Amino acid sequence: MKNNSGFSLIGLVIFMVVAGIALPPLLIIAYNSVQNSVATEVMLNSVNLANEKMEDLKTLSFTNLVNQTGSFSGAFSQYSYSVTVYYVSPPNYDLSVNPTVTNYKRVVVVVTNNIVSEMQSNLVTLISKP
Repeated sequence: MKNNSGFSLIGLVIFMVVAGIALPPLLIIAYNSVQNSVATEVMLNSVNLANEKMEDLKTLSFTNLVNQTGSFSGAFSQYSYSVTVYYVSPPNYDLSVNPTVTNYKRVVVVVTNNIVSEMQSNLVTLISKP
């Protein structure tokens, strides 16, 4: 009796061809899944940080709402923010006006990051003088 254990050369070549055809698409799918997962986490963090910054700004008095920039600390040190404040008046709250003729400010918070640089979160609100 002949012992035919092991792989034949033809079997090994067929396996390598099938693996060479099947493996790249699977690796691309895995890579895209990881990349999308990271992008989703970055976006959620950006939105939450922008929301947190906006809530902090809402506690300030009307006169203390001014332009500012900075970065977050701790686990979010790769995220930075900018706050831009415009004096506006009704009915068009998108146009800047002279500060002496209005009781409204449009506050824009933009959060950016160093992880996915093309991704940023923007929040806009109106704040009125009491």
